[in-house]
Amino acid sequence: MTDKVNLSVILGLFVSKVIILEKASELAGKSIWDFMEILKTCHIPWGECTEEEIQMDEIALW
Repeated sequence: MTDKVNLSVILGLFVSKVIILEKASELAGKSIWDFMEILKTCHIPWGECTEEEIQMDEIALW
């Protein structure tokens, strides 16, 4: 498999939540930081906040 195809498959698995960030970076042969940069370049969010976490942040900021 070519590198681009391999990366596309890994990105698909990550977006589909079949694998987590650490596993995706491992499969891609990248550090987590480098893989997060790839996600950023592809406009793919790598972290999620729950509604409760967002509300807690808003409370903490006021």
